[in-house]
Amino acid sequence: MKGQTKRVYAYMQRFGSITPFDAFADLGVMRLAARVWDLRKAGVEIKEETVHAVNRCGRAVRYARYRLAAPKPVPVPEPVREVQDAEQLVLI
Repeated sequence: MKGQTKRVYAYMQRFGSITPFDAFADLGVMRLAARVWDLRKAGVEIKEETVHAVNRCGRAVRYARYRLAAPKPVPVPEPVREVQDAEQLVLI
């Protein structure tokens, strides 16, 4: 993956989704759909939903919101065992 594509992927991992406005305002990416295409080509599964809204002029608009299909699970560290007896302690 290249620079903008990596930034878009990291943004979706961190915030859960991205819109064209988010991409432009936060990342400086003007062609979000092209970066999503690059991600899909690289094997990343992305869901797309069409959002219906009203803009500041009162007109109906539609835009895409992209989400990662299955976020990667965060590994949970195993709990640290308490040592009850000094003989159990092994120095490496």
